Amino acid sequence: TTTTTTSATAEAAAPSAASTAAAAAAASASTPATASAREPVPGDTALSFWSQLLEEMLPGGLQDDAQSVQSAACDCLSAISNAVFAALPMQQQILCMTLMQALSRSEVPSVRAAALRCLGVMVLFPTLQADALFIADASALIVEGYQDTNFLVRVRSSWSAANLCDALALRASGGSAIELPPALYEALLDAVLRGLKDNDKIKSNAVRSLGGVCTVLPQSLVAARPTVFKDIARKCTAAAATGSMKARWNACFALAKMLGNLRVVEHGADWVPTVLEDLCAVITASSNFKVRINAALALCAVPLRECLGTHQQVVALLRALEAAQVSAQHMQDFADYKYQNDLRQQLCLAVVHVLLLLRPDEREAVAVDFGPLDKLSEVVAEHAQKMDSQGTQERSGQRLVTALQQEEESTPLARLHAAEAVLADMRRVTAGHGDGKEKELE
Repeated sequence: TTTTTTSATAEAAAPSAASTAAAAAAASASTPATASAREPVPGDTALSFWSQLLEEMLPGGLQDDAQSVQSAACDCLSAISNAVFAALPMQQQILCMTLMQALSRSEVPSVRAAALRCLGVMVLFPTLQADALFIADASALIVEGYQDTNFLVRVRSSWSAANLCDALALRASGGSAIELPPALYEALLDAVLRGLKDNDKIKSNAVRSLGGVCTVLPQSLVAARPTVFKDIARKCTAAAATGSMKARWNACFALAKMLGNLRVVEHGADWVPTVLEDLCAVITASSNFKVRINAALALCAVPLRECLGTHQQVVALLRALEAAQVSAQHMQDFADYKYQNDLRQQLCLAVVHVLLLLRPDEREAVAVDFGPLDKLSEVVAEHAQKMDSQGTQERSGQRLVTALQQEEESTPLARLHAAEAVLADMRRVTAGHGDGKEKELE
């Protein structure tokens, strides 16, 4: 009896091999990579590593009695890539999904939070996005976590909800929308709206969610709540003007997604021009250059002339962009120096984008009232000269300068038409740059 008791005590005091391995793997995943570790890992090596981990170590760690080991195992699984996950045997994929869904309802807050974060990673996998049942189950768990009494669980759920909304919007834009029950869409929207009233960490994720969820709301919900888009836009513009900087630039990203969606702006005749005015206020008044860049990016997403409002509103919009170009030369914080060229580039694109939305007769009228083309050519010329890199952005900027600074006898309208071919290239470059920036800011 003594021998048995001693043996049991020793086993309880010492963590299992699976527990130790899972904790070590999670710690390794969270440790900053060294220069050699940053080199790409061959596909076969990565797959072999994860297969062995899932066969021998992680299942034991995820079902361990120690709460810290379970959390560490969830964090470890969050590091798996889509390519590796897609290459795993179906049995291991199902194991991962089942365990994460079960642990999302764990009695331990730290385990719930880690499992919900892992689900937030999984919903981004194209492999799993094709599984409507998994997405529906994950969505329900994420919405449930949004209402948790524990702060850490709500933070992780809000981050996962933002990823979920991005995934839903991306699939819908690609023509392969994920079909969820209308009640689940409504629950997700209500959870995100409640998150706007929570802590800033949750609020910044909530506003990021709004940009995606508003583009996939079912028509039945839009019909039942006619002002839903207007309410979302109003909350986003409010978040872009106040609160933490992360919440502000995420709000600008959300507005860019809203304004770029035809289905949304078709319901926005009475509120889109007001949103553009609020964005102009952010562009001219915000002290943070990254926030101003994203606000200008939102202006470039406007798809229709009708969104710009009256002639007077268009002129006011262009004057605000001109004032923003001037103020971009002066920095309150030296940390903004590395964003100065990006800001001026994005402001130039916003001006040209607005002009190209106008009808030819309106362009002539705006050129008479405001004369933005000559001013724009000067601004872009100065901007191109100051750019440090010799990449595509600078070449596009110089081409735009050439197009806008043609011979003096050419009309502003002719110079604008000459710039149209250049704008397509600049839009592609800026769109690619914006995607990378978004990942960094999130």
